[in-house]
Amino acid sequence: MGDALSKVGKRIREIRKAKGYSQESLGEKCGFTFSYIGGIERAENNVSIRNLERIAEALEVELFEFFVDHRDIKRLANKTALAEDVINLLLTLDDKKLKKASSILNEIFKP
Repeated sequence: MGDALSKVGKRIREIRKAKGYSQESLGEKCGFTFSYIGGIERAENNVSIRNLERIAEALEVELFEFFVDHRDIKRLANKTALAEDVINLLLTLDDKKLKKASSILNEIFKP
């Protein structure tokens, strides 16, 4: 549980800073004290879903943003782009070359 609180708190801090809010200004915007916001960010407060909704509304983000690591999304987007490049290349091949490419890839990457 503590790990989840830490991750959510870290994401709230990242989003808050990216939007240019201090803990005090965010707290004022959603009706909390700066110390409560700080406690959430440090994983000292077990924040309720209702309070997360208020924070999300104040930050003008969707609630799920607190549970997503954007570094993972960027890595996935980069992999997807590379995979699309490979697929586009494979689609240009005739059947004979495509079978050869498949055999080579299977040989290289088989478990």
